[in-house]
Amino acid sequence: MTDHSPAGLPAMDVRAGRLMAVAAALAALLLPGCGAARRDEAEPGPTAVRVALAAPASARQGVSASGTAAYERQSTLSFRVGGVISRLTVDMGSRIRVGQPLARIAGTDIQQQLASRDAELARATRTLARLEALAQSGSVASAAVQDQRDTVEQARAAAAAARYDQQSATLVSPFSGVVLERLSQLGETVGAGQAILRVADYDSPLVIRVPLAERDADGIAIGTPAEVRFEGRQALAGRVAKSQPLVDGATGTRMVEVRLPSGGHGQSGAIASVRFPSSAAPAQPSLAAVPAEAFVPRSGREGGVFTVGANGRARFVRLRLVRFEADDAVVAGLSPGTRVVTAGAGYLKDGDPVLVAGGN
Repeated sequence: MTDHSPAGLPAMDVRAGRLMAVAAALAALLLPGCGAARRDEAEPGPTAVRVALAAPASARQGVSASGTAAYERQSTLSFRVGGVISRLTVDMGSRIRVGQPLARIAGTDIQQQLASRDAELARATRTLARLEALAQSGSVASAAVQDQRDTVEQARAAAAAARYDQQSATLVSPFSGVVLERLSQLGETVGAGQAILRVADYDSPLVIRVPLAERDADGIAIGTPAEVRFEGRQALAGRVAKSQPLVDGATGTRMVEVRLPSGGHGQSGAIASVRFPSSAAPAQPSLAAVPAEAFVPRSGREGGVFTVGANGRARFVRLRLVRFEADDAVVAGLSPGTRVVTAGAGYLKDGDPVLVAGGN
């Protein structure tokens, strides 16, 4: 085998040089491809989206809901102590006057406790008088007299509490009005706090308590007029008197209370239809309606939509959510006719390239 290596160079060195040249050539061929891969990673392909045109927001047509009527001043009466109902002088529909006795319980324990407390007070008072007389002659220290005075005060407080318990054995009417419901019967054994009667003040106005979705309650202010209609009767004019600030965690609603004028026809417990007219919602400038999926929330009622620019890139426009209406989101700050991204909006970032795959 003939060695054709250049003079002075070993054969192994020649082979190594040839291998290095081949590797350099391959690297030159591959480097442009690697650069393209890096560019692909930095610039992803366009995201396929669907678009829709923002429409003018329709005038709000008002909010309608059902509520339960009740007198503004009505109470559920119960005994503070337990016992057997020995007297019950009224029934559902009975007219009552303020301070009138309505029911009474018989409790031997109450009588015995009062007698015991009165006896303790009398005994402590006699002991104090005796000690005070002895203290004048120096036979008893003044500290002993003071201790006995404290004992008398304690006995007097205990007797007052027992007397209050005895008075609590009689239910009296807190106002003049009517008995709405009798919840217990004569001879029944009841516990402390158990409901006995529900009474109402006939002179108090009738109110309708209406549970509303939070977004509807937000647009109804105190003093807003409301149309109230009981079945088979003419509509009555009422006004919003109260609006509960907290949302019921179980139903997701807030309670709004509508007050009817004095003399308004209706009965406590009746169901009424209540309509809050469009004037309940304050006027909002520059309102537009977009599909609900187009609105991207950020914080609270703040958020926005993605529009598609002439350069084919998404642009995020910050807006304020006014309300949801059917399948649309009504937003403030967007001009009707603006093309907004619907399907795919949740996957975009500001400046991303997009490919409009369909829409209006």
